[in-house]
Amino acid sequence: MKSKGKRVLIAGIAGAAVFGAVIASAASLGTITTQSLGAANSVVASCDTNGVNLNFTGSTYTSPGPNYGTTTITVTNINTACNGKPIKVTLKNAANASLVEFTGVVAGGAFAPAPALVNDQLVVGSAIVIYG
Repeated sequence: MKSKGKRVLIAGIAGAAVFGAVIASAASLGTITTQSLGAANSVVASCDTNGVNLNFTGSTYTSPGPNYGTTTITVTNINTACNGKPIKVTLKNAANASLVEFTGVVAGGAFAPAPALVNDQLVVGSAIVIYG
C-alpha cells in the first residue's frame, strides 16, 4: 500500500506541475511588443504619431449589382519615417466587418493602391495599419 500512495503523490505533483505550466503559458499571451504577437491590445511605437488622411472615392458602377463600383483610396500625410513599411487599409461596414482590404508599401509619405470592386454605400469605417 505504501508504494501505491507514493505513486499517487508523484502523479499529483506531476499534474500540478503541468497545470502550473499551462497557466503560466496562458498568462504570457497578453504581452505584445513590436517583435512578438500575443492575445491582447497594446500601443507600440509608431513611425507616424500625428495621424494620416484617408481619401475614399466610389465611382463607375458595374456588375455584380447596381450598388457596386470601383473604389479608389489614397492615404496621405504619412510620416516619411514610415516609407518602405508595409501598410494595410481595411474598409468596414456597420457591423465592423471587412468589406475590402488594400495592402502594399508606404512610399513618398503616401499609399495609393489599385482600385477595388466594393459596395461603397456600405462603407462606414476603416482601419489603417502600418507595420514592420
